[in-house]
Amino acid sequence: MTAVPAERMPVLVVLLLVQGAAGLLGAAVAVILALALTAGPAALPAVAGAVLPLLLAAGLGRGWRWARPATLAFELLLLAGYGLSRLLGLLPGIDAETGLVPLLANCALPAAVMGLLLSPAREQPV
Repeated sequence: MTAVPAERMPVLVVLLLVQGAAGLLGAAVAVILALALTAGPAALPAVAGAVLPLLLAAGLGRGWRWARPATLAFELLLLAGYGLSRLLGLLPGIDAETGLVPLLANCALPAAVMGLLLSPAREQPV
């Protein structure tokens, strides 16, 4: 895999930080509910899912080799999860999240990050 072009790096890092901030907000709610319901470690996946975009943003910013494929895998999982959620929402009795916020957080942001990572670098005119 080729390195991420330098002009795209700030945008990628900011998009991953936005994903991390949204994840941290959701994780905070999950932790509060887990503590209120004495569910204990039930909120651990939410916290891990919130910290991962922040770690990926740091890895991309520092040029770590594993960060690009890990970011692509993470974003692909988010898109697949959103698609599966929408498909399951078609079944009777299963309520899927609908609205603009889940669409942006689970579909548009991952698609933008993947687009920036996968699109070829432009040649600079001399």
